[in-house]
Amino acid sequence: MPGLSEDSGGRAACPILLESGIRKRDLAEKIERGIKGILDAIKDGLYQPAMKARMSELEQQKAEIEKRLAEAPADMPDVHPNIAEHYRAKVIRLAETLAEPESNGEAREDI
Repeated sequence: MPGLSEDSGGRAACPILLESGIRKRDLAEKIERGIKGILDAIKDGLYQPAMKARMSELEQQKAEIEKRLAEAPADMPDVHPNIAEHYRAKVIRLAETLAEPESNGEAREDI
């Protein structure tokens, strides 16, 4: 889909959200849960050599996110500053499409 990329889980993600502080905090929490899960598995005697590599990956991701969060300005908006203009243009385009008789039915079905 145009304007979307994939996050580390292979899911479609909005580029605006990927760079927001909220998204980074969510990822940091997810990484922390992953680290805790590995530590819990080790405590339960379920150690696997691959866990060491995964733990290193998670620790590296966590450090990178924490660094980026520390560098981000505190007053950084959670949405793109031009989102209102982007939305306005989409609404205008939709209104124009609905006004065209040949695409009117198709546009109404999409709504």
